[in-house]
Amino acid sequence: MNESGDLGEVVQLLREIRNLLLPVTDAFREQYEESQRRRELVAKKQSTLNVVAKTPARKEVFRLLFGSEYKTQGDIAEAVGVSQPAVSQFVRILYENDLIETYTDEMGTIRVRNKYDVSPE
Repeated sequence: MNESGDLGEVVQLLREIRNLLLPVTDAFREQYEESQRRRELVAKKQSTLNVVAKTPARKEVFRLLFGSEYKTQGDIAEAVGVSQPAVSQFVRILYENDLIETYTDEMGTIRVRNKYDVSPE
């Protein structure tokens, strides 16, 4: 075969390789972009938390919300040594800023926990 025929085969082979790799690179790009979105979300939540958790008591309240265990506001108030209304007010702020999640148990008690992997500095 002549040189132009060999070159044509190489070009065709490279096109085939590119066509095989495009779906893989697209998948990696999507994973990377999703990872970046998550990092940005966590950074935004961290920034919001640093604004809302200005006092040591509020920081301690938020620390108590780490993990998968839901806690009552009364339990949190007792552990931190502040009033339940103060905890309730702070929990409302955290909830409005989408930093915690809540559920109501079978007794009608509202329980809360940290929604994201963020903590006050």
